[in-house]
Amino acid sequence: MSSLEERKKLDEWVEANQNKHICQCGCKQFIKIRRYYHCPSHKIPRYIGGHYRVKGPNSPSWKGGITKYHGYVYLKNPKHPRAGPNGYVKRAVIVWEENTGRKVKKGQIIHHKNEIKDDDRFENLELTERSMHAAGHSKGNKYGRLKLPSEEFVRMRNQGASLELIARKYNCCRETVKRRIKEVMMGYGTNI
Repeated sequence: MSSLEERKKLDEWVEANQNKHICQCGCKQFIKIRRYYHCPSHKIPRYIGGHYRVKGPNSPSWKGGITKYHGYVYLKNPKHPRAGPNGYVKRAVIVWEENTGRKVKKGQIIHHKNEIKDDDRFENLELTERSMHAAGHSKGNKYGRLKLPSEEFVRMRNQGASLELIARKYNCCRETVKRRIKEVMMGYGTNI
């Protein structure tokens, strides 16, 4: 096949695909098809140059403004004073504020009494100062460290049980199980 025939065939492909692909940003404009999109190393783009992926409720990956990060549940609420740069706030903060009618001040945090980070029931939440919270997670804390069989965690883990399975069995979070196993292995944790 000559280069002229190849070019003609390529132009036919471009013409056949013109006005068939709409930009996925929601602008409803057609993507202009170019010859090099036919090349195996290129694809027809999903967006017109300069248009970006839709964010928020119109996005195909929108999950209702709820996300999970490091075990905590976050809700989209960009106008909240404790919202991060992405507009999300910990659900525990919102639950606490709605139930007490008070705002959580700077330097205060919401503690999960049972150490399960996504258990945001009001009866499981406690307002505390950041410094007291850090001290509370060390030995002999004011919250009363959960009495969990740390040596049993190590035994179960050695038998092949996952952290999630152990956490579910003892109604605590995966991070607590991981921390208690580490304490036993380092020699400074017992059933406290």
